[in-house]
Amino acid sequence: MQHLCGMPIDVEYTKTDLLSIYQGAMAEQFVGQELVAAGQDEIYYWSREAKSSSAKVDFLMVKRDQLL
Repeated sequence: MQHLCGMPIDVEYTKTDLLSIYQGAMAEQFVGQELVAAGQDEIYYWSREAKSSSAKVDFLMVKRDQLL
């Protein structure tokens, strides 16, 4: 996860609050793992690819033919 966030390897050793380092990525990872553990075998991510856009949806799922 540290590599995906572009974080140098020695940064987390000097911080006491890991959640502030990863800026929500750790929470997203936890939720994704919990969804899979609960039996959700397909989860999706959406991000708008427009230049300078920050729009995203962390998880998309289909349940009973509905998009959640």
